[in-house]
Amino acid sequence: FCNRALDVDRLLEQLDHDQGLLSEVLQTFLSESRNRVGEFLQDVQQGDFVAAEQKSNALRGMAGNIRAEGVRVLAEMAEQACRRSHSDRASSLGEEMLQELWRVEQAAALV
Repeated sequence: FCNRALDVDRLLEQLDHDQGLLSEVLQTFLSESRNRVGEFLQDVQQGDFVAAEQKSNALRGMAGNIRAEGVRVLAEMAEQACRRSHSDRASSLGEEMLQELWRVEQAAALV
């Protein structure tokens, strides 16, 4: 199935329909992404926009790889906010990414 948070069908196809690998990939993504968003928010709070941009870039790539389009789009927007040193916007996007990761987790639970 596919919803806005996660395109499970495309991801499964990408993983040769290996359900075990799918579960492992999703668990790893969720764990690493939450940590990365936490680090991103800390970097933004400290005014380290270069590090925050690097974190959001990594998140964008990770989300794209597992077909989590909502997270990918938010991470891309966060990158742009960091390039412009827009602290409030970057923080807001970080919070939105956490919410979208929760949606991904809910979608993954249905697999």
